[in-house]
Amino acid sequence: MRRNWLGSDTRLNVVAFGVVAIINALVFFTVQDVWILLTGKLVVLTGLRRIWFLLWAILGALSSAFTFFIWRPGFPRIVIGLFFISMASHAMEQFINLPGQQLKLLAFCRIVVALSLILLVLRYRSTATADNS
Repeated sequence: MRRNWLGSDTRLNVVAFGVVAIINALVFFTVQDVWILLTGKLVVLTGLRRIWFLLWAILGALSSAFTFFIWRPGFPRIVIGLFFISMASHAMEQFINLPGQQLKLLAFCRIVVALSLILLVLRYRSTATADNS
């Protein structure tokens, strides 16, 4: 692989795919985590829906892991690293049964990570628009 591949069209495709995977995973699993907080039960997925959610969790985890290694250091890198852990826990949650209290605590932590990722994007967006003005 070329040394400066981050300046190529491949970078654009990889980043676009990663952003779509992270956004979809963020939406799907934040709704699922809110449901867990409200009911204390994991949404039982069967068949194709289970495979679909597992695929989004894996893609979100891989995209955030990739972003972790290429993003600048500091708070953004920590947040995307925590999001990687969050998505990996969603993938593993399909195979491991957790008691209700532990499931609620895990869901709360994942919601906090999702909110911090959203706040990070909003902060970056506001500084980027201020720089363009």
